[in-house]
Amino acid sequence: MQMKKRIYLKLAVTALFLFTAFEGFSQLTNSSYFMKGVPQVYQINPAFQPGCKFFIGLPGLSPLQLRVQSEPLAALKDVIYYNDEAGQLITFLDSLGDKQAFLDALNDRNFINTDVGVPILSIGFGSPSKGSFLAFDLTQRVSSQVNFPDDLFRLPILGPDSAMYFDFNGFGINTTVYTELAMNISRKLGDKVTVGWRGKILLGQANLSTTKFDVTLSTSEESWPVHSNIVMDATLPFLDVKYDQNGMIDFNKTAMLPNLQKEIPSLVFNPKNIGLAMDIGVDVRPLDWLQVSASVVDFGSIKWKDKVYNLKNTADYEFNGLEATLNGNNVFTALADSLEKIFTFKPTNDPYRTWLPTKIYAGAAFYVHPKISFGLLSRSEIYNKSLRQQFTFSANLYPIRMLSTTFSYSILEGSYKNLGLGLALKAFPFNFYILTDTAPSVFFWPTEAKYINLRLGFNLMFGCKQKKEPKYDRPLV
Repeated sequence: MQMKKRIYLKLAVTALFLFTAFEGFSQLTNSSYFMKGVPQVYQINPAFQPGCKFFIGLPGLSPLQLRVQSEPLAALKDVIYYNDEAGQLITFLDSLGDKQAFLDALNDRNFINTDVGVPILSIGFGSPSKGSFLAFDLTQRVSSQVNFPDDLFRLPILGPDSAMYFDFNGFGINTTVYTELAMNISRKLGDKVTVGWRGKILLGQANLSTTKFDVTLSTSEESWPVHSNIVMDATLPFLDVKYDQNGMIDFNKTAMLPNLQKEIPSLVFNPKNIGLAMDIGVDVRPLDWLQVSASVVDFGSIKWKDKVYNLKNTADYEFNGLEATLNGNNVFTALADSLEKIFTFKPTNDPYRTWLPTKIYAGAAFYVHPKISFGLLSRSEIYNKSLRQQFTFSANLYPIRMLSTTFSYSILEGSYKNLGLGLALKAFPFNFYILTDTAPSVFFWPTEAKYINLRLGFNLMFGCKQKKEPKYDRPLV
């Protein structure tokens, strides 16, 4: 019973991180890069200017951003699907579910990413005639990445007698919850070049970072040797962590803070876990019909000092007396009781640093007509020494001044079925926009959907008088 409570607590903490990540860091939609009618376009390239004297965004919606990405699992095919015999949607864990098909869909290494940004304040003002622009944003962000090997599911689904060796290396959870206060400055240098800089103060609230997870399990009739080498850092202000007489974390007594709701204001604006980041960008118009631009977004880190736990576990242990022929709950109960002796943590409280996922954008737009342009965008994300690449092709149409649209096709990290669209409306002084790189793909190929993102905003905009533009120049907002 005690072991079950400890397991439930660990699962609850993990679920809380994942739930928070899903509901409440953000990826900017690639489709918004060359689209007008989006005041917060400077968030993807700080050199971009809205072309209005003043705007203010509606809190909670300007802009609200969401990304969910799974690789290689498709939620509506591998996890949840319709079963003719049951006459309803079932999961792969259902008695009628195809557990082997789920395992076959997995790679050796798999991941699920969720990024969300919820705006608290977004305001900008400037002088389009003088070429200057200034903006301030206050945003609540959460970023989560879960990596897992296929053996993590293979062992509980097929049992310990399904293989002689289980490799759990590479498992990890990297989740960051923080508030971002940003200031954006951009300035035109002549008629052809605009530069921008965006500085950010980051107030960290919670973090869980897996630095190393090297765990293997071998099974045989004689013994089950387990090797463990785990290194994790955590900032968990919502937990009341308890210790046993040996200084180890007592998961049975550790629980959520009893007055968590009262602690939320102090957690949200915690000056003890502070970080800095910046964006830089450039926008060049070498010809009336050509626009070339580039930006670096989210280059920075957070230093964690408050409520910090450094967790390390190194062990080599050999189970004796467990037979591979055991099945059901017996073997897992026996295994769980033995694992309690291995996975113990005596934490230290040393500060540590985490880096944001840095994005690099490079694009070109071709204005074949004052109301029509075509764009090509490259997006590279650098995180945990890995590079993830995306390409987006877009057609941008501005039929009338109060309406702008974009249609896009993207190659997202090896996924080729990604159709996007965007719509921006402006009826003085109201501005509304909605953009996605993937939503139409879910309609056409619902069972193959592995990636979805969304960005929407509602603003009040003033002083958006349109200048007379060169024949092929980019129209103003």
